[in-house]
Amino acid sequence: MSDKDNSLGGETPSSFQEISDKLRSQTLILEKLDRLDHAIMGVSDVEEMLRKALEIVFEIFDCDRAWLLYPCDPNAKFWRVRMEITKPEYPGAFETGQDLPMTNDTAEAMNAVLEQGDPIYGNLLPGEPEWDPDDNYGVRAYMLTAVYPRTGKPWEFGLHQCSHSRDWTEGEALLFKKIAVRIGDTLGIFLTISDLQKSQERFSLAQHVGNIGSWELDIDTRELHWSSQLEPMFGLDVGCYPDTYEAYLKLIHPDDRRLVIDSVNDCIANGDNFCLEHRIIWPDGQVRWIEKTGHLFKEERGREKKLLGISQDVTQRKQAEEQQLTHIRFLENLEQIDQVIRRSEDIEIMLHDVLSKTLMMFDCDRCWLLFPCDPSEPSYKVPMEVSKPEYPGAMQLGLEVPMDTGADIVLGRALQKEVPVILDREALDQIYGNYLDQFDVQSQIVFALHPRIGKPWLFGMHQCSYNRQWREGEANLFTEIGRRLTDGLSTMLSISEAREYAEKLRSTMNSMDDLVFVLDEIGNFKELHQPHTLTNRHKHPLDVIGRNVEEVFSRDVANIFLRALAELRKTQEVQKLEYSVEHQDGLRWYNARMSQRYAKGGGFEGATVVCRNITEKIIAEREKEALEERLRQSQKLETIGQLVGAVAHDLNNLLSPILGYSDLMLISRSQEDKEYAYLKKITKAANLAKDLNSQLLAFGRKQLLNMRQLDINQTIGDIEPLLRSSIRENITLETRFEAGLGCIKADSSQIEQILLNLTVNAQDAMPEGGKLTIQTELAVVDRNFADQYPGIVAGKYLLLTVSDSGHGIDEIHQQHIFEPFYTTKEKGKGTGLGLATVYGIVKQHGGNIWLYSEKGLGTIFKIYLPIVEEGLADIHLEAEFSGDLHGSETIMITEDNSGVLDFVSNSLKTLGYTVFTSKHAEECLEFFEAGEQHIDLLITDLVMPGLNGRVLFEILQNLTPDLKVIFMSGYSADTISSEDLTNGIHIVNKPFTLSVLGKEIRRVLTGDK
Repeated sequence: MSDKDNSLGGETPSSFQEISDKLRSQTLILEKLDRLDHAIMGVSDVEEMLRKALEIVFEIFDCDRAWLLYPCDPNAKFWRVRMEITKPEYPGAFETGQDLPMTNDTAEAMNAVLEQGDPIYGNLLPGEPEWDPDDNYGVRAYMLTAVYPRTGKPWEFGLHQCSHSRDWTEGEALLFKKIAVRIGDTLGIFLTISDLQKSQERFSLAQHVGNIGSWELDIDTRELHWSSQLEPMFGLDVGCYPDTYEAYLKLIHPDDRRLVIDSVNDCIANGDNFCLEHRIIWPDGQVRWIEKTGHLFKEERGREKKLLGISQDVTQRKQAEEQQLTHIRFLENLEQIDQVIRRSEDIEIMLHDVLSKTLMMFDCDRCWLLFPCDPSEPSYKVPMEVSKPEYPGAMQLGLEVPMDTGADIVLGRALQKEVPVILDREALDQIYGNYLDQFDVQSQIVFALHPRIGKPWLFGMHQCSYNRQWREGEANLFTEIGRRLTDGLSTMLSISEAREYAEKLRSTMNSMDDLVFVLDEIGNFKELHQPHTLTNRHKHPLDVIGRNVEEVFSRDVANIFLRALAELRKTQEVQKLEYSVEHQDGLRWYNARMSQRYAKGGGFEGATVVCRNITEKIIAEREKEALEERLRQSQKLETIGQLVGAVAHDLNNLLSPILGYSDLMLISRSQEDKEYAYLKKITKAANLAKDLNSQLLAFGRKQLLNMRQLDINQTIGDIEPLLRSSIRENITLETRFEAGLGCIKADSSQIEQILLNLTVNAQDAMPEGGKLTIQTELAVVDRNFADQYPGIVAGKYLLLTVSDSGHGIDEIHQQHIFEPFYTTKEKGKGTGLGLATVYGIVKQHGGNIWLYSEKGLGTIFKIYLPIVEEGLADIHLEAEFSGDLHGSETIMITEDNSGVLDFVSNSLKTLGYTVFTSKHAEECLEFFEAGEQHIDLLITDLVMPGLNGRVLFEILQNLTPDLKVIFMSGYSADTISSEDLTNGIHIVNKPFTLSVLGKEIRRVLTGDK
């Protein structure tokens, strides 16, 4: 017969032997269960019960280990073997005494146990592919099932066979299951008893801790009976409880007696239960809280007989509720303060709102902030204050409070403490005297604030209407508000400082126009700062990030970066480069430094590029070069002018005898004379040389100018017909005059010369015709403009502009355009003195001239002439002398040039004059000092070695007061001004003829005008 046939609970028996075996198996099971029941009966401890149960199981199944674990819950994080019986050589998990973590394998095994109603048994653990004698505590066979007590989570009940494999029978499984049920039932009873015991203990403890007592009131007799717990509850000695309702009412707080009486009467009248809380007063004056519950008890006939109830001391609860309410209000107040601080973006608004909230919370008269909280300062101010209208403070009164009024003492105390300083009226009087009377301060509370930035502040409140006693809770709330205000101040000041720093940094970065970006190893943009400085096409990082330099920059600039990137990768040395990009405001130049970026694991990751805008530097250098070039050009022209003037002076001395002798010879010959024609040619050539020399003198600024007050608009208007007749018909002349320009100090003939020369020059620049424009306007030159152009000073100028639409002038030619004898015209078509003459005239008038021209776009000449405010007297020109040139007076001639001296001396002798000569001023002085001969007229050169002619005449006037003088000059009268000419000074310009000199001599000697 098989094991299955032998097991109890198998198939239905078909013979007497089978029935007999079945009964015998069931009897064995009952016996074994009975042994289990006897073993655990009478045990009062759950641990002892489990231990005995497992001992019986261990013997019954003759296994190596029996155990119980808890909880059998796959979702639990931990589990523990609560009880275990095992052979010494096979210790289990119980010995560890620890909670074991829930593993996936254990959770799967528990799931299998819970899902299977019958025991699970076999030679391998669920989920294990093969058996390892070193794992699972040496388990080779097992039987498992779940145990379900009536309370709590399931347990797991198990057997282990460790010494050998084991084939479990169905009868053993049935017995194992029934034992599990017995253990579950017994365990449930123990757990239930344990829960009841704990509940009873909690109930008893609640009665004791809750201090509950009962009472009974007889409605008819008004007698009152109390339980023993009520006497200490009311602060009475044992046996001293009141025995009547009226006596009991005397123990109730007077303000609550009506509430108690009305509640009792309403219960008696309406039969409703009542529950109320009221205060009682102990004999020692202590106030306590009682919670009272009452119920109306009626007799069988429905007649009210008694009031039954219980009373409980709820003082601690009321105090806790009050404390909780106070704490809630405390937190609510702080939350209001926090909200004010959080939503404020302006420090003044934040401070005002916090002070307003604080004033309302404490119902005080004034709330303020003082700064600085520093006793060493001479005074302090109240930067923020909120007060009731009738109690204005220092801020509203506009006061700066002296520190030595007693404030230094209070500030010092506040700085030393971490809690508020509270001062009543008496303390305030001792510190401040009567100083605070003007502020009506009766009591004060202050707290020092220590922001993270700057000096401390002082936070304070004043009660002005009465001498307030500040409670501990109020002081605590005030402290917390102060701390939050400190944090808010710190944040605001930090933000303000950070914004100021960021603004400075942003301003600095913007002014520097620095550009910072990161490139990866192939030149793609990864990061970018100030994208607007990159190029004129990119305004946002998203326009650039992820794109290659070849997509962002021009090809030339991109190649610069790519070559530098490759060199950086190769050498790992910082690369320096320079490039330029086009922007809306023009070309910008940058200096760049490219440094390597390393990846986390090492290696080349790209480059960081810092570019500095050097456009201003480049422009400044170019402007400096241009300014230096202008200065060199000006100095060169000045040097050439000095040289030309000296040459012209000497040339005039040479031309004087040539013209003079030619003139004398022409006078002595008739026109039919053969030599007369030759003399005319000599005279004509000499006059041409004279005109050429005059132009050189104009360039060298050595001409004698007839300066007077001049309206240039009128001058141009007068010469305009001549200008129009001087240019070809295919050239249009346009004039534009600005009215009310004022006057200039000028020689009108020289201004006309400027216009004629520039007009002719413009005509030559427009061989196919074009447009010539002459324009006048007011120009105000500032210091910046003056600094850029040498020779001009700041002030008001008349700007004369002459422009043409001709072929323009190359930049190379522009550098030499004002130099004498420099011309761009074909050989033989110009002397190269036209623009040089214009330049000299402008400079001699104290003005400046600049040229602006581009090839193919025409030329513009801008002439700046200073405007004068004062008027100038006109020079009265003398009429042409028409009388006899002969005379008999005595004349002294002083001239360092022998040719001129001989010509003048010989010429005057032919006219009948007595002539004496001297080659220099010193010789002339010696003659006059000798006094041997009276001299009527001195004819002297202006410019001579040693003393000049002007100084010589002034010295001789002291010796001969009636001496008259005529000056000779080879170039500009450096010692003679236009004012001198208006005052009667006479001068003849070299070269001159005998006729010119003779007429001037007769005019001077006779006073003929």
